[in-house]
Amino acid sequence: MFGSRVMQWLLRAMKSFNRLKAAGSQPGVPQRFILDQILRRSGHGSFADMVKETEGKPQSQVKPGSFLGKRVATDDGLVHLAPAEFLQAAGQLGERLEEMRRINTQGRLRLISKRAHSTHNSWTQNIDALTNGEHNRSNFVFMHPTDAAEIGLAEGAVADIHSDTAKIRLPVKLLDELMPGTVSVPHGWGHQRARGLAVASGLSGANVNLLAADGPNSVEPLSGMANLTGIPVDVRPASGPVDPASWSGC
Repeated sequence: MFGSRVMQWLLRAMKSFNRLKAAGSQPGVPQRFILDQILRRSGHGSFADMVKETEGKPQSQVKPGSFLGKRVATDDGLVHLAPAEFLQAAGQLGERLEEMRRINTQGRLRLISKRAHSTHNSWTQNIDALTNGEHNRSNFVFMHPTDAAEIGLAEGAVADIHSDTAKIRLPVKLLDELMPGTVSVPHGWGHQRARGLAVASGLSGANVNLLAADGPNSVEPLSGMANLTGIPVDVRPASGPVDPASWSGC
């Protein structure tokens, strides 16, 4: 839906119409209209009808005996508590642990995410009241003091964080509570080229998602989820200053 040029044009047109209709309010897509259409087309009535259900709208109850064999999407209609795929993956855990240890002995660190105070979600970077302090103008790379000292980085220094995919550049913050061998970068930054975000586009900060890879080798095989944490990275003193106009900081 959101990859369609026609849909994008329609959403922008609806946003412009809503701006004229709702004078003095926050401009945006007409959410009530969109929700109304979704509800109507899914057989749940109108948005106005749903608002009247202040205690929630009851749904039809599941009949006894209608679950197993009818709602479980397996060939035999049974819940498989030990699928072969899970047992095979469990047998590989020791091998995966040794691989992680091998990477750690090579001097690489593990990148994990972090939620930062007042800016823990992307949209908060576009609220001036939440981004007018020193710690809310950019994200940082948090490091344990021992790891930082071994690399030659001090509080406030600038570091380059390399993954197998890309590089970002951020100032360093030391954090005793962080486990040695890991570094942490808050997500939700890097809006320098974002259209319509007047506040966020004027901030510094790097998009940590640049360090994540794509493709079939970069997803967890059982769930199909992208590997967005525990990414092996190399952290080094930066080869130059932070570029505040770049979403990578480089």
